[in-house]
Amino acid sequence: MIVRIRRPAGNTHFVVIVGKQGFNYLICDPGFKGDQGVYPFSELGAPIEALRFYRKKK
Repeated sequence: MIVRIRRPAGNTHFVVIVGKQGFNYLICDPGFKGDQGVYPFSELGAPIEALRFYRKKK
């Protein structure tokens, strides 16, 4: 699942949700904090604005 967030400065950013831990989604964000690997979505401090779901064609 790819989600779009809007940062406080107004620019948009995309991250990939890779799992869930308790009530928090786990994300991978190679463009920002990429060296951290997987971390909680709540650390971004922005709500999900849109999402994209891709499915492999059969």
